[in-house]
Amino acid sequence: MRKKSELYKKEQDEILKNILKMIGISKEGVRINREELLKEEIENKLKEMEEEIKKYYSVSKFKSYINGEEKYLNLIKNICKEKGINILKLQGKRYKNKEEKTRETYVIYQFELNEKIKELIKE
Repeated sequence: MRKKSELYKKEQDEILKNILKMIGISKEGVRINREELLKEEIENKLKEMEEEIKKYYSVSKFKSYINGEEKYLNLIKNICKEKGINILKLQGKRYKNKEEKTRETYVIYQFELNEKIKELIKE
C-alpha cells in the first residue's frame, strides 16, 4: 500500500504552499513570533483547511495535533517537519512591564527551507 506522501504529493505541496503563504514564509530563515502563529485568524483558516489536510496527510501520526493543546500550531509544525522544513525554536527576553522592569520569555520560530521548498514557494 502506497503512502499518502507518494499518492498526494501535488496536493500536499499545494497545502504546504498555502500554509507558508498564510503565515508569511516567503524566503529562507524567516522568523515568526509564536504569538503570531497562535492568532485566531490563522487558526480559523486552518480549521477551514482541516478536512482537506486530513484527506491528503496522515494526520494520525501527528500526535501533538491530535492530543495536544495549540492544535493548529502543532499542525503547522508537523506538516513542515514532514516536508523537510527545519524549524528552530529560539527564545528571547523582553520587558513585560517597563516601569516595573519585569521581563518575560518569548518564543520565535525560524523556518529553514530546503531547496525543494524554496522552489515551491517561488511558483
